[in-house]
Amino acid sequence: MPGAVFSQRDEWPSAARPTKHGPPECTTSSKRALGRQDLRLLTGTLPNLKREEAGAKIEAAGGKVSSSVSKKTDYVVAGAEAGSIKLDNAQKLGVKIIDEAELLRLCGV
Repeated sequence: MPGAVFSQRDEWPSAARPTKHGPPECTTSSKRALGRQDLRLLTGTLPNLKREEAGAKIEAAGGKVSSSVSKKTDYVVAGAEAGSIKLDNAQKLGVKIIDEAELLRLCGV
């Protein structure tokens, strides 16, 4: 579902639905899901999170955020209008491409 755009709140995967307090949070207990070696790249517009928020959640859960794809990249988090060069590089290198809902699931939300 990388790059998926949901126009109606009901279409959002349950893990990605914002609460009345805003988007779901990664908790400290989710550090088990994102190990210190996990490296992620953000590309495109995410449905609920701003890039800075997503990056902060990744770092809070023990991961690292990168600005370019390399063989050391574990995941690319792709939103709407994701950069085609970054996605192409990720595919060539065999890097797993995930969406915001999967990122939040990995964060334990």
